[in-house]
Amino acid sequence: ALYNELVQAEENEKITREKRAADEHACACRLEEERQQAARAAEAEAIAARCAEEHQHRAADAHATAQRADAANRALAQAQELYNQAMAARESEVSAAQQKGQEAKAAQDELAASISGEQQCVSIRTGVEQTIANTDSSFHSNVGHSYGCH
Repeated sequence: ALYNELVQAEENEKITREKRAADEHACACRLEEERQQAARAAEAEAIAARCAEEHQHRAADAHATAQRADAANRALAQAQELYNQAMAARESEVSAAQQKGQEAKAAQDELAASISGEQQCVSIRTGVEQTIANTDSSFHSNVGHSYGCH
């Protein structure tokens, strides 16, 4: 019975030794896997941190670009409003200039008619004066002749 107990104890020891060796191997494998996974996780963490930093820079750039675009759009709207006002003023001034041009042309035509009328009146007056002078000269010449004066 002791022999059987010894054989059983040796068998149990052998089985437990083999199990311990297998467990030791499994534990070493799991520890190595954990080490490798921890290294991959650390690398992923570092990549994620760099990506987060890059994201922050890009977000800041996008925000600044959006602000510049908003400012440019406001400046464009202001320029468009000034352009519209200038075009309206231009139209008004061109129309007024055309109106004044028509008025000036009418005034020139009126002046030309007045000058022509004045010249006609001067010509008539000069003709009348000439007629009077001729009549007066003829009268004095005839009267003088009649009285013997030359």
